[in-house]
Amino acid sequence: MGCTYVVLNAEKRMDIKLPYGLQNEKIVSIGEVDNGLSCNCICPNCKSKLIARHGSQREHHFAHYKSDDCGWRGESVIHKLSKEVLSKYKYFKAPSLYWSYKPEIIIYGETIIPIDNIKLEKRLDKIIPDIIIKSRGKELIVEIKVSHGIDRIKYQKIKQLNIPTIEIDAREIVASLFLKKDYYLKSKDFEDALVEGIEKKYWIYNTEKERLKKILKEKHSERLTIKILKSNSWEFSDLVYVDYCPINKRTWKSGIGEGESYAKLEDDCYRCNYYLGKDWMELKGVKTGISFGKQEAIYCIGHLATKNEYKISGIIYRNQKKIDYNRNESTKHNKL
Repeated sequence: MGCTYVVLNAEKRMDIKLPYGLQNEKIVSIGEVDNGLSCNCICPNCKSKLIARHGSQREHHFAHYKSDDCGWRGESVIHKLSKEVLSKYKYFKAPSLYWSYKPEIIIYGETIIPIDNIKLEKRLDKIIPDIIIKSRGKELIVEIKVSHGIDRIKYQKIKQLNIPTIEIDAREIVASLFLKKDYYLKSKDFEDALVEGIEKKYWIYNTEKERLKKILKEKHSERLTIKILKSNSWEFSDLVYVDYCPINKRTWKSGIGEGESYAKLEDDCYRCNYYLGKDWMELKGVKTGISFGKQEAIYCIGHLATKNEYKISGIIYRNQKKIDYNRNESTKHNKL
């Protein structure tokens, strides 16, 4: 909840071996060629001779023959095929949008998004998204993850654009298909996983979640000032913390605040579901109301914490925009 960028429910990465070879200047998958050297293939990346291995125990794959493995795993082909598949359809299924996972709070469930127009690798301000979907006057960015996903620099640019963004882990889709001995990537299973599947799709940025976050921050959060306890030893860094942590992350063992709760800013607050950002807070006299300076403070909704988070989920439910799921379903199964 505190950091939209982090994918909280991503599965352990599955590894895949070389799935493609180059035969007579044409890209072919391991399922399209004969076994062994009779496949007559070379590596599309380093042009070394390949041997096709159609084993009974391990997934089918190409291997470099009498040469070092160059490390290429068909990323560019998977990337290209994924975009081509998505460009054929007039709808796209988006995964559920979560506020938090433990406990689970869903802002809205799986959604069928109608596609009015789709663009592949067209510049959008400072970035070139893999796919831009236009739907009912709005835009959705879809990024295809193969060798690497969206980094923090690109995430910040997407955030500045304020456009909803989904990342599809195409490498994981391919790996799961290979485990089922589907080596062609031209089957309905591959298309279904990209278009209708939701297991390998993750919200990276969502404007509705940001809007709800703003409501919680402005109307329901508490401000906790950031303090620094200077260290007298070169072995230890300064302690940056907030006092009176509402969920009792830590407790002072001694000193004036003995027995009182606190939280370390980096180790606790930044990783906490109830942290909603920080900025400068104006300090005013209790009696006079006169400003006497500014101090950094965090926005915290830890005071709303309950066992099942009914307070937070209630605020989200009352403020969320409703989606017409029935109208979205009507676009399903239509290709361009």
